[in-house]
Amino acid sequence: MSGQQFGFVAGFAFVALWAVAGIGWALGALVLGAVGFGIGRVLDGKVDIGAFADRFTPDR
Repeated sequence: MSGQQFGFVAGFAFVALWAVAGIGWALGALVLGAVGFGIGRVLDGKVDIGAFADRFTPDR
């Protein structure tokens, strides 16, 4: 599946959920999907939590 096809399917699913359940549920699903995506990236080792945390800690 190409990126364009995936984007179409994701957008269609979002709008379908919005139409059926309302904007609150659709945004909730979008946020939870983004959180799940982030967790998956961390578990796959594609995101270094230590480097990310270093950006927000003051230098000593």
